[in-house]
Amino acid sequence: MIVLPFIIALFVFAYHYERNGNPEAIGNTLERVLLAITFGIGAAFLSFPDLRFHALIWLTIGSLLEIYIPHAFAQNMGNRTQTWDAMPRITVFGSVTIPKWWPAIWMSSFKDKLGFSTQDFLGMGSVGLIRGLIVFAPTLFLGYSIVGVLSATVLTTIWQPLSYWIGYRTPFTIWTNTPNSSTWGEFFIGIGWALAFATLIWL
Repeated sequence: MIVLPFIIALFVFAYHYERNGNPEAIGNTLERVLLAITFGIGAAFLSFPDLRFHALIWLTIGSLLEIYIPHAFAQNMGNRTQTWDAMPRITVFGSVTIPKWWPAIWMSSFKDKLGFSTQDFLGMGSVGLIRGLIVFAPTLFLGYSIVGVLSATVLTTIWQPLSYWIGYRTPFTIWTNTPNSSTWGEFFIGIGWALAFATLIWL
């Protein structure tokens, strides 16, 4: 339990590093690899001495994969003038284009009936759910309990939108965070991931 504050600090730093965009000019891919390795190291410390190497390898790989799920379309928590449909599309596999807001594509039948704030909160929750499933669901086959997997996934689903919602209501300037902005959301998300990893490993 005493290790958790240090893991929280580590994960917050990792997300700030990824969010701030290549302070060492190493490129997006390597930057994300370092983020995933950081998460893997954090998982190892949370697991010690019960180290499950196959699970730790997957948690590192899963952390790399989840960071590619787009979330910027919903991060403003209603503080935008552009509709999701008007946002630039994402190109994948070299030429295929998909909506930038595809993690929340399930909302397409009724999203026009929702305000921007509700859209963004639900959309960001969708991102958290997908990311949580990517990272945690496979660990069911690697020795972790279904209670831990479900709890960690629910935590990421709720924490991701809540982080940005609180972030837009945080009026302080600390480090690179600006008041009432998405920068605080990234800060709080790092805390959430640390808690989710601890939930998975300790339950």
